[in-house]
Amino acid sequence: MGHPILLVALLAAQNFDVIPAEPDHLEPLVALVNEAYDPAHPITLKDLKSNYFHPNTKLLVLIDKTKKTVAGVLAVDYSPKKGAQATVDLFAVKKEYRGKNLSHLLLQAAEHYVRRLGKTELAVSVYKQNTQLIAYWEQLGYKKT
Repeated sequence: MGHPILLVALLAAQNFDVIPAEPDHLEPLVALVNEAYDPAHPITLKDLKSNYFHPNTKLLVLIDKTKKTVAGVLAVDYSPKKGAQATVDLFAVKKEYRGKNLSHLLLQAAEHYVRRLGKTELAVSVYKQNTQLIAYWEQLGYKKT
């Protein structure tokens, strides 16, 4: 019974790519981040550029190849000052794509990327009140520190 679900997930994943962010992704990324995060503190295009387009940060986007649209984003900071650790600084998936295991594509791409850089840890910060998100990360194998 588990196989049809896996098959659906694999077929869905074939319609998506994870690629480095490009300039034409910026406006859709601002909208996506503002949809996913606190609407009382919206991010601007200037914020996005200054926070995530600099050395030692990789901004990865999940592209829906069928609709040719940005479906998700993940920013990873791999600054040398962090030693063997890299950090997920931004992680969001558009509402219409949530619950389809697509966030795993972004996370796997980030893990692969930082591994190639020689990093051995990928950390994420979550507010302790956000127990649902903590449970999500723990389900993926991440541990509280």
